[in-house]
Amino acid sequence: MSPSDTVAYISPKGGGGRQPHKEEDSISDTTTLPPVLCLTCLSYINLYATFEEATGIWTCPLCGERNVAPPHMFGAPRNNGQSQMSLAMVSPLVEYRQKISNTPRGPSSSCYVFVLDGNLPTT
Repeated sequence: MSPSDTVAYISPKGGGGRQPHKEEDSISDTTTLPPVLCLTCLSYINLYATFEEATGIWTCPLCGERNVAPPHMFGAPRNNGQSQMSLAMVSPLVEYRQKISNTPRGPSSSCYVFVLDGNLPTT
């Protein structure tokens, strides 16, 4: 990874103990396509979203808004006729890389973002 890459690690569940910039087979690398966002709240598509494969609609788990999934989210059909979902929809840890331009002071350094969801229901 070069210094001009920005990496966003999204780990809604089961990502405990993983370190940024550590090479792991369990990380879904989606460097060729941009992340799919909810049009209402701008959250990333993830394994907690509900999907209607027949219509290509996904429901955001944060705001409940229905969104149209791009065709690349559903892969080629398998032998049983069902399509294979994108790794971003089934993996607990997804890595997105975005090229950024260098600043006059040189390449940007890494930035780590820790997100804590305070919207969990109390039991």
